[in-house]
Amino acid sequence: MPTGHRNCKLFITHGGIHSSMEAVYHGVPVVMMPGFSDQHQNCKLMEEKGMGLITPHETITGDILYITIREVLNNPR
Repeated sequence: MPTGHRNCKLFITHGGIHSSMEAVYHGVPVVMMPGFSDQHQNCKLMEEKGMGLITPHETITGDILYITIREVLNNPR
């Protein structure tokens, strides 16, 4: 899987259960943009555990995405 690749430093995801489990398993930090169903709960739990940050897709801009990515990559967790 892509998050298991040694060059994968960050994963941008919608927060579905399979992608969330994969990111947790490989210890890859995430930027999450949940859309519906279980995604909101999955993303909230991952954010609470320090795996990454949620960025609502309804309000995303290039600048917000850039800042969020930088924040996640520079967080030593």
